[in-house]
Amino acid sequence: MSSTPVFGSKGNAKIGTALIHEITKWSLDMQRPTKETTAFTDDADPLLWQTFIAGIRGASGKLEGNLAEGDTTGQDALWDAFLADDPITLNLVTDKDATPSAKEFTVSALITKFSASGDVNNLNTASYEFTVTGAVSRS
Repeated sequence: MSSTPVFGSKGNAKIGTALIHEITKWSLDMQRPTKETTAFTDDADPLLWQTFIAGIRGASGKLEGNLAEGDTTGQDALWDAFLADDPITLNLVTDKDATPSAKEFTVSALITKFSASGDVNNLNTASYEFTVTGAVSRS
């Protein structure tokens, strides 16, 4: 089975079906903690190995880009969700041109941090960090 890398410019980020304008980068980090289960043993084996069990999965991520004032269904909606503590549905698209449909991760997310930056010699930027509540789906 062959695979084809996808250039980042084919991606985007959406709230539901609404594009979040001016986002230039997104990340999604999934983790699963482990708990050690190593017990005492009667074995004379000096090469005892640790053992673990997997814990509950979790995920978080970040959206970054140019600050887009007036993006009512995108960045303004992220801001509103941050203030209201309301989860939103994010679609993090890896290939908007894929056939028969876009390739994406879909999550229900709580916006946990907003950062903005202004620079006299550059564009104003914004970032939004989120924690996923529930499962991550991939299509």
